[in-house]
Amino acid sequence: MADIPINAVDRRVQFSGNTGTGPFAFTFNILVDADLAVFKNSTLLTLGSGADYTISTNADGTGSVTLTGSNNGTALITTDLLTIVGGRQLARTTDFVTAGDLLASSLNEQLDSNVIMVQQLDEKFTRALRINQFDATADMTLPDKATRAGKLFSFDSNGLPDATAGKVDTVTASASGLSAGASPTATATFTASSGALSLAFGIPAGATGAAGPAGADGADGADGGGLADVVSDTTPQLGGDLDMNGNDIVTTSNATIDLAPNGTGTVVVRGNTNPGTIVFNCESNSHGQTVKAQPHSAAVTNTLTLPAGGNGELVSTVATQELTNKVIPDDENLSFGTDSDAFIKYDETSTDHLKIGGAVTTFEKAAVGATDTDTTNTGNVTLDFDANQNFVLTLTGNVTLVNPSTENVGQSGFIVFIQDATGGRTVSTSTDYETAGGSGLTLSSAASTTDIVPYVVAASNRILLGAPQLAFA
Repeated sequence: MADIPINAVDRRVQFSGNTGTGPFAFTFNILVDADLAVFKNSTLLTLGSGADYTISTNADGTGSVTLTGSNNGTALITTDLLTIVGGRQLARTTDFVTAGDLLASSLNEQLDSNVIMVQQLDEKFTRALRINQFDATADMTLPDKATRAGKLFSFDSNGLPDATAGKVDTVTASASGLSAGASPTATATFTASSGALSLAFGIPAGATGAAGPAGADGADGADGGGLADVVSDTTPQLGGDLDMNGNDIVTTSNATIDLAPNGTGTVVVRGNTNPGTIVFNCESNSHGQTVKAQPHSAAVTNTLTLPAGGNGELVSTVATQELTNKVIPDDENLSFGTDSDAFIKYDETSTDHLKIGGAVTTFEKAAVGATDTDTTNTGNVTLDFDANQNFVLTLTGNVTLVNPSTENVGQSGFIVFIQDATGGRTVSTSTDYETAGGSGLTLSSAASTTDIVPYVVAASNRILLGAPQLAFA
């Protein structure tokens, strides 16, 4: 078989039920068919077309087992369990001779074999009885065979293995009558040599067990003598609905009331004439806030998950609250108005822009566009219209404005050109930049002079430059 990587998987898989003769897939790698052991219930099956099963392997060493329908390889029925485990012999099959050839295929096969054998041992280890990694180092050796024969496996006071006499083989029970008013008795006697456990009970005359609340007569007519307080029953269970009868459930000593459903159970507040409702009172019980479910007419069933993080408040539709670190997903709207008349949206799908739309936008204060203040410009210069609205460029050499790819239709602003201390720097433009009459840009040449050129983007690849305003002073 070609060299294959060995998957990090459990080298054991099981199939049960009325599943026929297969095929039954295994996802761990094998090098040869003999690397498998197959059990039907507790019987080890024999490999081969005339025996119990055959194996079909894939190029990566995984594959499937098919029962042959003969001998022990008959189709699985409801009560059968088929187990496929790694069965490679724990042996080294390759010897590398000193000064001989070290073939990659032989080395890979031996390494694969070693990994498979380690995985088999690990699979067996997971089914073994073992102590936790964090337990103190201790001698976990079993007592010798003669000491443990006929005894129970146990652990002594140090948590070490021990063999204890005490296997219960027979149990007998007897009861004797006591005088009325006497205290009930119970004794137990165990004979270790025979494994016999004897239980003896003494029952006072007239005793009938719990017959209801104290003072009430039992169903059999005997005087009541049942629980006077539920605290007397450590595992009380209701036989019907618990009616509060106008009273409250209260605790003493600042104890907490826990509602702890078992397993996947939930705490449900049922509706009646109103939806399920919970009222949270203030500490003086003079004010309260109500949480209730949607009415039946809303026909909704959903899950409200409380937010993670630190302390916070639920967001109200009417309260004035300050939100912190809230994220609106890409391509979703933050809408305003009862009919979503206006919105703010980060559009990542098409233009990768933050959009304000749906209504006329009025800025109550100044809107300042991002400005590039580059103090060193010479040679080819590409303006980034996505990153900046305006540009203040100090010319330190002759400049050519190269065609950009980031201009946005309708974008406008200005470009400031500042001559350095030498002066005489020129600016030429590539084809995307257009000037009136195609005359190009003629700037001031004196050292340290400042010129301003307005622009507007008329279309993709068309940046219209206005007449330069020269020599600001």
